Amino acid sequence: MRYLVLSDIHSNTEALEASIRKAKEVGYDRALCCGDLVGYGPSPAGVIDILEELKTTSIRGNHDRVVSGLDEPTHFNVAARRAVEWTRQNLPQSYQRRLAELTCGPLDITENARLVHGSARDEDEYVVTQGG
Repeated sequence: MRYLVLSDIHSNTEALEASIRKAKEVGYDRALCCGDLVGYGPSPAGVIDILEELKTTSIRGNHDRVVSGLDEPTHFNVAARRAVEWTRQNLPQSYQRRLAELTCGPLDITENARLVHGSARDEDEYVVTQGG
């Protein structure tokens, strides 16, 4: 089984479509997404539609959770908070509900593979921290 693994698309349909085109050249059997379908970019509904057309197995990321209203952006930087506000205003409620319904990771895909956003312990735990 060959997987197309996507993550942190952040409402960027152009990058998503380019990734899919390249993946189709080499072939894949199943699409997976590690979360953050939305945030920052201008096309949140477009990204959700494309992933649904591909029958992508997706888990939620922190931006998906916040845009859907399940959480507030209290730990987000200023740019991320502005992106959340814009996305909430421009993304229809039906799409926000779809984000709220995404599975919370980690999600076992096979006996040896797990889909995560953040770390394998918690969807919000960063694996790499910035040095200081």
